[in-house]
Amino acid sequence: MTQLLLTNGTTTVNLIWHNVANRSYMLTRGDWAPTIPALRTSALAQGGPYADVEEEISVNIYGQTAAECLSNLDTLTRLLDQADR
Repeated sequence: MTQLLLTNGTTTVNLIWHNVANRSYMLTRGDWAPTIPALRTSALAQGGPYADVEEEISVNIYGQTAAECLSNLDTLTRLLDQADR
């Protein structure tokens, strides 16, 4: 089973839809693949030899009730905020 996980060590969210294991989140355009960064142009590569890239992933959030959808959204928002910090 394919997984795209976002975790903080305690809470884990899988962004790949599975009809049994994950019915809360689904990528909007089907599959996702990471962006391959180019080599940095600087000879003194601060931060590694590869350029930074930004990833954008669109996700649909589901639940049996509106409260469950909002709870799933809150979980995803907290994990993204922690990752940003």
